[in-house]
Parts: sequence; structure tokens; C-alpha cells
Amino acid sequence: DIYVVPSELSDLFQGDAAVFDEKDDRHTEFIAFLLENELGQFGMPDGIIAISEEVISPSVISNCIIETGDSPLPFTCIAKDLSKLICQAVCIQFLRPVSAETVSDVCEKFMYGSFRSIEVCCQYIDGIRELLESIIVSVPLCSKIIVFDSPENRKEEMSGDVKVCFQKGKIDCRKTMPGQDYSKLTNANLMQFNEARHYNHCLYGKVCISSTGDVKNCLSQVGTFGNINELYCIGKSLSDIVKGEQFRKLWYRKDEQCRECELRYACQRCPLDEPVC
Repeated sequence: DIYVVPSELSDLFQGDAAVFDEKDDRHTEFIAFLLENELGQFGMPDGIIAISEEVISPSVISNCIIETGDSPLPFTCIAKDLSKLICQAVCIQFLRPVSAETVSDVCEKFMYGSFRSIEVCCQYIDGIRELLESIIVSVPLCSKIIVFDSPENRKEEMSGDVKVCFQKGKIDCRKTMPGQDYSKLTNANLMQFNEARHYNHCLYGKVCISSTGDVKNCLSQVGTFGNINELYCIGKSLSDIVKGEQFRKLWYRKDEQCRECELRYACQRCPLDEPVC
């Protein structure tokens, strides 16, 4: 578009820069002209305000994955510890066929405090539809259900906007990080971009507890930082592990292998993986 600027106004800006004088009616008129036609914006004298690159989050741990198997886990204590760490999203993986009552009993521990969403992973069984409907009713915070060992791969949306993903084969822990959408390999969210500038986005703020109680950065990780059952027996808490330097070591970026990649600040590749680029 072409805009006609009155000559008496254009004369104000013949040099490299002009200083606004609110006492000069011509300046006020020119500013009004720019704003009316959406041709300018207000800024600070030193230029446009820089966007903050600081990572600000109230959560020490933002998301957690918990496996459940044959060995019982102290879910009540785990939920209390995570809530103190301001954890907002939890994914509970039931590795064995499970009833709606069992799912409800476990998830009920995570429906208070800081938690905002619960994702459930369960094995495909006959009558899976009734199980899913019972979970949705009994777990109000449920946002997503993953059904593994399904005869087919498909997605659907059930009541309450709960997303259900049916998948063949077992659970891939790197595709079930709670609170995240893995439908895309990259993201353009400013908060996540800032996190990725300083941290490994896949593991930052994440803790996993295996079916045997081992505490890890990721369920695929070899080794453990301690066992949750043994931790409570000696009077310690989950916080003693996740606030430790060794546990957080993998949170921080190491750009040696990705320095030249243009997607390095948007990529969600797990740092435990070998480079694929």
C-alpha cells in the first residue's frame, strides 16, 4: 500500500533520526498518522525491548512418568513429594492388564495439589471400551490415554476431550512424556525455545520411576539414582535425588554434536539417543 504523507510532516524526518517533542503539534500529528494507519509502534529510546531468554518456572519437576508392575509402589508418598516440587503433569504406565478400579485408586493420589493433567497407559484387553469410559469418569484430570498392544494403530477423541491413542507393540517412554504433544518433532513455543537454549528439552524438569522403584532421568536410562522404596525407609524423599547435581547433569545442553544444526533449539531429540542428524 502507498500512503500520502503531508509534506509538512515528512520534513520532520529528513535526517537519520528525529526526537519526538510532545509540545510540537506536528510531531503529535505525525505519530497519530502512523498509529491510525498501523505503520509504526512505540519503542524505548534505546530500541525495541529485547525478549527475555530467561527460563522462569515455578516447578522444580514439571512432569513425571511412573511405571506400575508386580511390585507395589508408595504412590501416596510419591504424589506428596511431586506436589511439593510443583509437578503439574504425570503419566502412569500400567504394564499389566488392569481393572478400572485399580486405575482409579492409583490416579486418585494425583488428583490434588499441583497436578493439572494425568495421562494413563494401559494394555489392550477385551472390553477396552468399557475400561476407557470408566477411566474418563473416575479420573477427572485425565487428558490422554495410550492403549498399547492394540491390534491396530489409531487415534480418537472421547468425551471430555480426552485423546486416546491405540498403538501396536509396547510403550515407547520417549513418546509418553506427560504434558507434551509429540505429533510434531519440533516446536515454536517461546517458553520451550528458551528452555532448549539452556537445557536438553527432553529431560529438563523430568523424573521417571520404574516399576521396581528405580529413580531415573528416563525409563530407558541404564542405571539408577536410587530406589524410591529404600529412600523412604531411611527418611529421605524424592527431592533429595532430583535436586542433586548428578541427577540434573543431563538437563544441560551439550552442543558439540548439534552445533551446526539449524533446528537445535527446537529439536526434542532425547540426549540419551545417538545423533540421527
